[in-house]
Amino acid sequence: THSTKIMLKSEGADSDGFSTHLYVDGNPIKMLTGQNAWGTEDIHELMLTFCKRIFQDLNIEYTIFDLWRIRCGAYDLKRIDIARHYSVGNCHEDVRRFIDALDNASGTKFRKAFVDKGSAYFNKGSKRWSVVMYDKLKEVQRRDKQGKLHVTPEQKERLLASLNGLVRIELRLRSQELQEHTNENQMTGDQMTASLIDQLYATYLSRCQMNSNIRLADSVESTLCNRLRSTYILWLKGEDLRSVMS
Repeated sequence: THSTKIMLKSEGADSDGFSTHLYVDGNPIKMLTGQNAWGTEDIHELMLTFCKRIFQDLNIEYTIFDLWRIRCGAYDLKRIDIARHYSVGNCHEDVRRFIDALDNASGTKFRKAFVDKGSAYFNKGSKRWSVVMYDKLKEVQRRDKQGKLHVTPEQKERLLASLNGLVRIELRLRSQELQEHTNENQMTGDQMTASLIDQLYATYLSRCQMNSNIRLADSVESTLCNRLRSTYILWLKGEDLRSVMS
C-alpha cells in the first residue's frame, strides 16, 4: 500500500482469444495523488478515476457504457483497507506513547496485540482480517524510495502538519473475510456502500480490546486545570476514584 506501483494482469479469454478481464493490484490513491495519508471512502468515484487513468496510460479503448459499469461497481473486490485518524495529543511523542501503551494490555479475543517498530498489530498474520495502529507522520517522513511522497514541497508541508499528533487506525479486509459479508461468491464494488464501510469498520474495531488507562504526555497534563489535574494524579497513584468522588 505504501508503493505507487500498480500491477496489471489480463485474465480469461473469449472465442477469439482476447482476454475478458483485467486484474489490478495496488493502491489507487497513492498512484493518483502521490500520497496515501489522506484519501476517500467514495470507492465508486475512486475506481472510476483510477480505471480511466489506466485506460488512458495503456491506450485501452473504452466506452461510456464501460465507465458507467465501473461507476456502478461492476467489479470484484479482493481486498479493502479502511483507514481513519484519531487525535491522541499534539505531537509525535503522544502517538508513540499511545502505541507503546498497547503492548501489554491489548489484543483480540484469541490473540495478544503485537507491537513492533512503532506499530501495533491486531490479528497479525491472519489471512482474513487485521487492524494496525501506527504513526502515519513517521511513515511519510521516511527517506526510502518505496515510501517517498510524490507531491510538491508545499503539499508535503501541509500534509505533514495535518498528521501531527494523529494515530492511524487501519482495518484490512481480505477476500475470504469479504465473502462473509455478501451472499455472492465474491464481494463486488456495488455492495461496498458508505454505510457498509462504517459498519465494517465499527464491527472489527470493536474486536480490538485496548487498555483504557493510558498515561497522558506531560505536555497534555500541564494543560489541565487544577481540578482535573488533581483527579488525574489520584488516578495515576492507583486510587479508586469512585470511592473518593461523587
